[in-house]
Amino acid sequence: MKQTLRAALIVIGLIGPMSLAARAAVIANFTEGNGSTLPDQYVGAAGAGWTTAWTNTNATVLTGNVTNTSPLSGGGNYLSLALTQGAGSVTYINRTWSNTEVPYTGGVTLSWSFRLDSPITSFNAQADVLHFYDGLGGAASFLISGFGATTGTASGQTWAFYNGNRDGAAWNGNNYVNTGISITTGTMYTFSVTLDPSTRSWTGTVSNGTSSYTSSALGFRTSAYSANGTFILGMQESVSSKNLTASFDSLSIVPENQTSALAAFGFGLMLFLAKARRFGSRSKSRD
Repeated sequence: MKQTLRAALIVIGLIGPMSLAARAAVIANFTEGNGSTLPDQYVGAAGAGWTTAWTNTNATVLTGNVTNTSPLSGGGNYLSLALTQGAGSVTYINRTWSNTEVPYTGGVTLSWSFRLDSPITSFNAQADVLHFYDGLGGAASFLISGFGATTGTASGQTWAFYNGNRDGAAWNGNNYVNTGISITTGTMYTFSVTLDPSTRSWTGTVSNGTSSYTSSALGFRTSAYSANGTFILGMQESVSSKNLTASFDSLSIVPENQTSALAAFGFGLMLFLAKARRFGSRSKSRD
C-alpha cells in the first residue's frame, strides 16, 4: 500500500505541475494600477500573454481609470470607464492576446465582470449601447449587446446574444437572442463565452448573481474558422449629457483544450487513488 501511495505522489509530482501550467490563463485584473509599463496596468504593456497594451479608440471621450473605491467582487482594483461622447459610433477599448499562449484556432473560454454605474434612466435609447465582442463588424466571432431600448429582437435594457450566420454578413438586429437578464444600475454581471472555431459556434452565459442564462450553440458572425484573439468592450450613448459610466474587471482567457486536459487528469487521479485504496484494504484483509 505504501508503495502504491508513493507511486501516486510521484505521479502528482511529475504531472501535477504540467496540469497547473495547463491552467494558466491570460488575465487582466488591473492589480498593478494605472500606467503603461506593466502588463496588468491600464493601459498596461505587452507581456503575461498579452501582445499589446489596452488600446482606446478615442481616449478623449472614453476615459479609463483603475481604482478600488467600489470593487465588483472580493475587493481590489478594477477599471472604471466614463463616456462623454454623445451621439455617434461605438467607442471601445480592446486588447489582443498571444496566439502562442491561447491559440486562435483552438477552443477558448473568456470570462469577465461588468457593472453599469450610471443611472438606468440614462440608458434608455437605441443609441445607448454596451457591447462585448472579439472583432469589428463581420469579423467578430461572438457579440453580446445591451441596448437602452428595443432593437430588432433584442429587448431594451436586457442583455442579448448575437446568433451569426457564419458568413461575415452585415449586422442584423433580428439575429439577437434575448437572455432575460435585465441591465440595472449597480448590478455586477459575470459573463462567460466559449468559442469553438472548428464549428464556428459559441455559447454564452450571463449571471446577475441571482439568475443566469446559458445559450445553446450560436453561430459566429465571421466565416473564419478562427477566433480573432482580441477582447473588445464598446460603449455608446445617444447624447453626451448622459455621461455613461461603468466598471470592468476579472478578464480571463483560457484555452478550452487545456481546461479539459486538467479535468481529465483530475478525474484519472481520483480513480487511481480509489483503486489504490481498495487494493490496500484487500492487502490488509489478507495479512
